[in-house]
Amino acid sequence: MGIKKATMVVVLTALGYFLLGVAGLAVSIPPGYATIIWPAAGLAVTAVMLFPRQAPWGVFIGSLLVNIWATWSNYQTIEWLLPTLIALGSTLQSCVGAYLVRRFIGIPFLFHRTRLVFRFLFLAGILSTLIGASVGSLSLLSLGVISKEDVFTNWLVWWGGDMMGVLVVVPWLAACFPRFFGNYFKHSLRLLVYRDYLNDHIEGLTGSLRK
Repeated sequence: MGIKKATMVVVLTALGYFLLGVAGLAVSIPPGYATIIWPAAGLAVTAVMLFPRQAPWGVFIGSLLVNIWATWSNYQTIEWLLPTLIALGSTLQSCVGAYLVRRFIGIPFLFHRTRLVFRFLFLAGILSTLIGASVGSLSLLSLGVISKEDVFTNWLVWWGGDMMGVLVVVPWLAACFPRFFGNYFKHSLRLLVYRDYLNDHIEGLTGSLRK
């Protein structure tokens, strides 16, 4: 890949992550970092899955910027340490998720095979998202942003939000940009209907997190 194309991948990934992150912060819980849905997580794992060498830099930059934004919005101050730690967790999460998908599912991803879909849900949606939630929550705790009593709540919401972000965004990207996934869907709407079916079942989890 040439320098121009690689730069474009980094810039578009960072920009997309930032914009989706700002949207996700609209439904965050105090102190303003964990949200009930984080669409940027879905974009991140997809970008790294397709562009494993370039996209992680975009994920890191996008996450860093959106968490600087979150800190400014909450405390009217510019901080670097906490956003950097969260960005490292987000980048590691996307890299691990993308690796697991490429290693145990493969690209192109055959979405019409139910076995592979559920394998994707587990690896990218449930397992890898534990990383960002754990790094983020422990960073908040270690820097005194949250108390020990709030760690589990923030961790659970963070994990649920990242998981929902993956389950919502990845099917949309696969349906809208099939050539990047190596698939051409005759009935792409079925993929989105299947996504909605899964989201309806997971909504019970996020609903309980809001209470």
